[in-house]
Amino acid sequence: MNEPLDIILITPDHGNNLNNFPWGVLSIGSYLVAHGKKVALLDASMMSDSEFRAELADALPRANIVGICCFSTDTVFVKALIDRIKDSKTDIKVIVGGPHAVLLPEQTCAYRNIDFVASGEGERTTERLIEEIGKPEPRWDSVPGLLYKDASGMPRRGLPPEPVGPYGINYDLFPERTRKSFGEYMQVLSGRGCSYRCTFCYNSVVGQKFQPRPVADFMAEIEKLVTSYNPKVIYFRDENFFQDKERIREFVRIYQEKGFKFRWRATCRANYFRDDYLGGPLLAELKKTNCELLKMGLESGSQRILKFLKKGLSVEDSRNAADKLAGAGLKGNFSFIAGLPTQTMQEHIETLELIKYIIRQQPNADIIGPQYYRLYPGGVLYDNVLRDYGVRVPQSFEEWAANDDPLGLGKGKDHPWLPPEVRLLARYGDILVLLYRKPWHSFLRLRWLPFLFFVVLGKLRIKFNFYRYLYDIQLFSIVYFASYSILRKMPFLKGTADRDYGSAG
Repeated sequence: MNEPLDIILITPDHGNNLNNFPWGVLSIGSYLVAHGKKVALLDASMMSDSEFRAELADALPRANIVGICCFSTDTVFVKALIDRIKDSKTDIKVIVGGPHAVLLPEQTCAYRNIDFVASGEGERTTERLIEEIGKPEPRWDSVPGLLYKDASGMPRRGLPPEPVGPYGINYDLFPERTRKSFGEYMQVLSGRGCSYRCTFCYNSVVGQKFQPRPVADFMAEIEKLVTSYNPKVIYFRDENFFQDKERIREFVRIYQEKGFKFRWRATCRANYFRDDYLGGPLLAELKKTNCELLKMGLESGSQRILKFLKKGLSVEDSRNAADKLAGAGLKGNFSFIAGLPTQTMQEHIETLELIKYIIRQQPNADIIGPQYYRLYPGGVLYDNVLRDYGVRVPQSFEEWAANDDPLGLGKGKDHPWLPPEVRLLARYGDILVLLYRKPWHSFLRLRWLPFLFFVVLGKLRIKFNFYRYLYDIQLFSIVYFASYSILRKMPFLKGTADRDYGSAG
């Protein structure tokens, strides 16, 4: 018989099959195991629905608590899951954490089938909750970072959260089928948080500062991973791996001393490419230590928009980063945003011009977007949008879960602040970039042949800066991604997509 569990930790099916490590529950699970707790980790993104249901059914009778990480876009899945769990085992306790719960804790805790909310970093919260739940008369108000319901069912806050900082990850929490892929690709977390305060970012809301692990600590972890799995590629999933330049130099030194051979990728910022930091000598060292990709958020080709976002970058920084990476033989991964409040047609075009410049400098660069702006709860930009444009947002967890796209996060809805002439470019500029940057020969495949007419139009549009009346690109997007959506839901494709590189500063 399988042993009892203190907690089941669940990452929802995010609606894609990108192999992102479930860092929220993985971090909490690693901490709990290190402190003697029995944990099961289930990642619904990496299983078919039937596999997930079977594993949950096996674990549920053995556990007292279920913990679920929730983004705002996960609420449909999370509500259905919680309801199913409570129907199956009415006395089990459910705690929800993650960005949505942290940003809207009282609203989340008010839902009838949610018992608790972790209002900050969840390691100490879940550890103390497990300890308290075993007592004859538990004191929920003594648990740091916990929201609970009082006798009347109203959400109440306990003690403030107690962050524990970054520490080692227990990769044995992954199922064997996932660990088998570690020889190809792994992710490592060498620190948390970011000191920058971009107005659209989650960190600007929760105030999570840069918390690095000592280099010797995470390099010792890497040495164990190399011994156990010998990964070909390691991605440092930090929000800003390069924030401390002395730390990077120490990383390079230890990498060389240990004779590591793995290729690696990391997040960075465009304003670091200067002579006193990521200049020629250090870039050459990165190349020698098998760095193969640096990812950064550039967001816009408009200086006004960068200032509006408090990005801490200039457009010239972005161009310089592309130049320096190309000169050093390092690949860049650059992400952009479209459809921002106050963003004009000309400013959208300036972003596309910057993208075209980057592609000329580095034809193999990864370009992410421009992605349609997502209106996350909390933060200066969010508050301004609600105030200035009268946007109504869901007022309960149930309302969030009543719509797959409650804020128009996808492209199905126009943001009310966008002028009519901007709307199609904001929604489909990423499609234009996709068609523009892919070489002609890549379209000479069976799945692309029905779309060649749209490919030609898209390439001509972006080459000659003609962005009016984008109905052709709208039609292409609807048809192409409808077919892709059908394919990615097939169970045998779960977990087989290209690796996602995550976010960057």
